[in-house]
Amino acid sequence: MKIVDQKYRPLLILHGWRGSSESWTTVKELLTKQGFRVYAPDLPGFGKSEAPGASKDGTQGWSVDDYVEAVQDMMRHWKLSRVSLLGHSFGGRIAIKLASQHPEKVEKLILVASAGIKNPPSLRMRLASVSAVLGKRLFSLPFLRPFSALARRALYGFSGSHDYEHVGKNRETFLKVISEDLRPYLSRISAPTLILWGDRDKMTPATSAHIMAKEIPNATLKIFPEVRHGVHLEVPEELAKSVSQFLNS
Repeated sequence: MKIVDQKYRPLLILHGWRGSSESWTTVKELLTKQGFRVYAPDLPGFGKSEAPGASKDGTQGWSVDDYVEAVQDMMRHWKLSRVSLLGHSFGGRIAIKLASQHPEKVEKLILVASAGIKNPPSLRMRLASVSAVLGKRLFSLPFLRPFSALARRALYGFSGSHDYEHVGKNRETFLKVISEDLRPYLSRISAPTLILWGDRDKMTPATSAHIMAKEIPNATLKIFPEVRHGVHLEVPEELAKSVSQFLNS
């Protein structure tokens, strides 16, 4: 489907690991007022959606490819053959693979604090890893065991890796997803791409933003000052404005 009616401009939003469609309500409302038809589903295993079953390869946990197929199923259900695609964090992983593998389905691409690039562990992450090993032994002692959950949360906060704290029943999926480096797919993206990032992001470092901007052929990078990982929650108006201007250009 070629998008020619400016009143029908489908935008598909893929939320992050700890997110849901609900977390994008404000941005969705702002963009709907701009004339976009916004789709923001709960990805399988998140929000109000059911947990995903076995992977296509029969193993436990879903891979990024499984989510790409699930998103295409959604598009078929909504009779959308071509969309503008926005992916935040984990949703950015899905968006990168979908745009690179199925360019005919993506009109324009927006990556917001997108995951997908394996960066060398920072000093903070290395210290957190060592602390986790030592802490596991220390807090296994009977008199310290009641404080183990509090210590674990403090460690995740120090390392900036709160996603690890909320893996839960999606543990196998999480491990599959983070094991894949999507950098080789960046050069295959042909859709015009807007990359939006917060300069205080500890979850997905700004180095990833610059790599994506350099390796995606037709990409533009915009950094929001004093903003962390939840760009859509911290500056929804600025985010919606940037997205609208890009999609209207």
